[in-house]
Amino acid sequence: MGWPPKGAPVRREPEVRILILNQCFYPDLAATAQYAADFAEFLAGTGHEVTVLTSRNGYGDRRVRYPARQLWQGVQILRLAAPEWGKSSAAARIATAAGFWIAAAKRLLKLGTFDLTISLTSPPLIGALAALYKRMTGGRLVQWIMDLNPDEAIAAGWLDPQGCLAQILERLLRFALAEADAIIALDPAMRERILLRVDSPSNVHTIPLWARQHILRASTSQREAFRTRHGFADRFVVMYAGNHSPCHPLKTLLEAARLLQYDSRLLFCFAGGGRSYASVREYCSTHGLANVAFIPYQPTDQLGAMLSAADLQVVVLGDRFQGIVHPSKTYNILAVGVPLLYIGPSGPYLDTFASDADTERWLWHARHGEVQYLATLLHQARTSSFRGLPTQQAVADRFTPSKQLPRLAAAMDIPLAPTSLPEPANQELATCLPCSAHSPA
Repeated sequence: MGWPPKGAPVRREPEVRILILNQCFYPDLAATAQYAADFAEFLAGTGHEVTVLTSRNGYGDRRVRYPARQLWQGVQILRLAAPEWGKSSAAARIATAAGFWIAAAKRLLKLGTFDLTISLTSPPLIGALAALYKRMTGGRLVQWIMDLNPDEAIAAGWLDPQGCLAQILERLLRFALAEADAIIALDPAMRERILLRVDSPSNVHTIPLWARQHILRASTSQREAFRTRHGFADRFVVMYAGNHSPCHPLKTLLEAARLLQYDSRLLFCFAGGGRSYASVREYCSTHGLANVAFIPYQPTDQLGAMLSAADLQVVVLGDRFQGIVHPSKTYNILAVGVPLLYIGPSGPYLDTFASDADTERWLWHARHGEVQYLATLLHQARTSSFRGLPTQQAVADRFTPSKQLPRLAAAMDIPLAPTSLPEPANQELATCLPCSAHSPA
């Protein structure tokens, strides 16, 4: 991204020594890694000393190993050697999280003090370790909540809400929140859940994410080449790209694809991976669906072409997960101008994007279980949805880096120069990363 952009006038304020704690960071494709990297680069570019403590392992991929130390865009990255057991089971996830916790705790003892520690949420409840670190060394603490646990584990059915482990994790969460000088929620529903656990509502701020505009590049020729390479031809492509997980249940979309399997004009594309990816493939195989295509996670230089190749992008949020997880790819879909289908509950998440604009030609909404209605919507979208409408662009303009990054810094009480930073250069055609806020997406 490059902050500040070349030629932008910036008056230096007193430097703040900042530590960012998260299991994944640049160049990992996990959503928390990407947003943490954007913010770290922004802070370093405005004159602050930024250190990141993260893992050497790719998020959930034991084959990937990053350098132990790296200076990137003025950010000092310290990567820890910690066991990586993958994400194939709850036991593997817990073992991986515990390994990072232990490795991070050992390294924090040697790091000294920082003016500000910013903790994200990978692995779950790493914020409790950040709270312990604050107690030991002083300084301020910000909890930047990308997803909320143990709520997520309980909602997914992985954890008994009355069990001993759930109670322990709840106490860790409350401790992490109580020690924070500021807490960042991504939407109003998430803030409401946090407010049930804190004594100071004024410390809890709602700051949505942003479109990652500097990687939203794909020309028309690249888009068409991607469509040709994957056999999309002239079909209307409905794409779900990202993390296939219980947080984003795809049953309604799959059943609509089954209902529409004899409509040769429609193609349903599932791109990415995740815990539920194999079950999606199994469903399509069991029912003999020929109107589906599968694409694995793409390298960064192909993501733009892949996402812009769709005619309709799909965002899914499970009914039980509102206020717990926050699908971040919506911001990039808005920025690219591809029409959007949202499958999930009404309420604060949808209202973030649809409350103040005429959305009927680019935003479509169906609830879980409304299979026949969704099939009807897809027919309508095929004939009456439009790319790049001004109303969609107006919503997208509310969630740009130049607006959201300074807002985030202000909520964390990080001093910035008063000069506003210009927007990164616009591209003719942009696209989005397939990511959710809480995982590679």
